[in-house]
Amino acid sequence: MAIEIQQELESGVQCTLETNTVIEDLVAAYFQAIKAKGVAPKTESKYRADLEKLRNYCNTTNIALARRFSEDDLYRYRQ
Repeated sequence: MAIEIQQELESGVQCTLETNTVIEDLVAAYFQAIKAKGVAPKTESKYRADLEKLRNYCNTTNIALARRFSEDDLYRYRQ
């Protein structure tokens, strides 16, 4: 789904304003949203691990802003 959204953004189907959202804040907000939905503890644990992997990837590749996370970064992260 992330790739589909990226392709829509690049093709102009969807537009977005440039933002200065920091990856750390985005990860924290997403985890809080998942927690607020009342997911099962096992699901919460999985999300926490996945988001920590994303945070680590961004830290090691010096990606601080969410808008700097590219389609290529998504492919490298998934590897």
